Amino acid sequence: QKGDENSHLYLINLTTGKINDLTPFPKTQAHVIKLSRNFPDEMLVALNNRNPMWHDVYHLNIVTGKLTLVEENNEFLDFIADQNLHLRIAKKSTDNGYEFYFKNNNKWELNEKVSFADAENTFYLGFNKDGNIAYKIDSKGEDKGIFYSYNFLTHEKKFIAKDSKSDIEGILFNPVNLTPEAYSSEYTKVEWHILDKNITNDFKYLENFSKDAFDISDRTLNDDKWIVHYYSDVRPSKFYLYERNPKTHTPIKLTFLFTTLPALEKFPLAPMRPVIIKSRDGLNLISYLTLPLNVKTPLPMILFVHGGPWARDSWGLIRSAQWLANRGYAVLNVNYRGSTGFGKNFINAGDKEWAGKM
Repeated sequence: QKGDENSHLYLINLTTGKINDLTPFPKTQAHVIKLSRNFPDEMLVALNNRNPMWHDVYHLNIVTGKLTLVEENNEFLDFIADQNLHLRIAKKSTDNGYEFYFKNNNKWELNEKVSFADAENTFYLGFNKDGNIAYKIDSKGEDKGIFYSYNFLTHEKKFIAKDSKSDIEGILFNPVNLTPEAYSSEYTKVEWHILDKNITNDFKYLENFSKDAFDISDRTLNDDKWIVHYYSDVRPSKFYLYERNPKTHTPIKLTFLFTTLPALEKFPLAPMRPVIIKSRDGLNLISYLTLPLNVKTPLPMILFVHGGPWARDSWGLIRSAQWLANRGYAVLNVNYRGSTGFGKNFINAGDKEWAGKM
């Protein structure tokens, strides 16, 4: 309501168009804790209708709208649940960073302390199908965020993958057993790395179909259909339905669905070129330069600064850069110190440097 940031959770009937507010409480913010394929009509949702400072966790039946209190919360920032909609991990803020708690015999027990230096690059992603293994990104003892698994039965932390130049950016999980099949890293551009050979043929097929970059937006539970998103710096994004044989792991066909910005398809757009700028104190600033088409003379340049600072610019179609380049400006998007994705040292290099070295 008028930008008050008290977002509600709504249920929309796609047949009738009827909309129901499932969290119709004044001055209350709702956010989803967990959706599960095991319980398609249920979910866990966090609400701060009791105390605006803290979000309690409720079980919500989206058919009946019934809310049942699961956890009255007076200390935790966030929770992670398993596929059975059981709360398993809680995150608590401290003066020095964060603490992670694991639930054991219905009691929260401190498991891990995370310093402020590691806070942005250390977090849990979720659980596998059986709920005995959690996946996490962790930068403790390292500069970059590294992909690990944690076994709750043996308490073993197992290395899965890392990148030398950037943090692990995204994980592609199998929709059936919820195990990782691929991961992405992003230095100048997003690169995918396969962990499970069963999707090798799929990625080869999708890579050969188009020169554009792609990612996977969604998958059916039996894994016979994927929604594939192709994107570029000089074309609007396109979405396709990809059909495959989940037993033999072989491609069948791709069917075009829609373009996100069809009005832009008729216009020549300016390429975005990744450039690495060396700062005066030796940092690599991953940046993106967009130049007007067919213009050779010296150009006025606009330095386009992203928000945050804990965010980053990425290669792709940035509409503001295209609009300015079309009007004769060079546009430079810079990932200044404090930007995310390039390791904790680069993030923390922005500390106390707002309006300074940043």
